[in-house]
Amino acid sequence: MMLSFDLAELYPVETRVLNQQVKRNIGRFPDRYMFQLAQNEYDILRSQNVILNLRHRLKYILSKLKKQRKLN
Repeated sequence: MMLSFDLAELYPVETRVLNQQVKRNIGRFPDRYMFQLAQNEYDILRSQNVILNLRHRLKYILSKLKKQRKLN
């Protein structure tokens, strides 16, 4: 799983610019390849910042959330 800041780093652009382009061209991005966190999911991520560095923690928690969504 790659997050928007991972893709922005891969295609040397700012994360906000990448996110703007996705919003402007949403039809070009299949739903099965992306999802957006709900506010409470984002809040959970922010509250976990002591354990791991940001990038590793986000990847770990997002993979858990994605698995949990598939089970529901």
